[in-house]
Amino acid sequence: MPTDSADDPWRRLSHLLVERRVHLGSEYDDRKKFCAATGLNYKLVQDIEKVRRRNFAPPTLAKIEKGYRWRPGSIRDVLAGGEPTPDGSPIDIAARPADIELQPGHTGYPRWVGDDPFLRHIWDFDDAPEAERRFAGHAVLLLRSVAE
Repeated sequence: MPTDSADDPWRRLSHLLVERRVHLGSEYDDRKKFCAATGLNYKLVQDIEKVRRRNFAPPTLAKIEKGYRWRPGSIRDVLAGGEPTPDGSPIDIAARPADIELQPGHTGYPRWVGDDPFLRHIWDFDDAPEAERRFAGHAVLLLRSVAE
């Protein structure tokens, strides 16, 4: 795998995302604080910023663009050699979903997920829409309560 960001569009994207995150607020040099403020999943942000994977579904890329305050299609533009287009909107901490609370060592998990590794696995499956992840997680909780 190339190490020079000029040779690898995903590494270039990574550098631009980190730069953008810190540009949005100096406190966001801490990835966890950024995730808490934007509602983005910590593992997702870590994966794309560290180029741990490249198989992001289009809805996931749209969430990332929204979190980094880029216009839709900006990630595609960067991967094609272009530049991202900021959307100009500030991060609104109050707009974060009400059921999201910070867990020690993790951010972006709803309260009902807690420290349960299986529920976290469901929640971290970024290729499924949030509504489906919520449904799957609540179904697991319901089935567990019936089995008790």
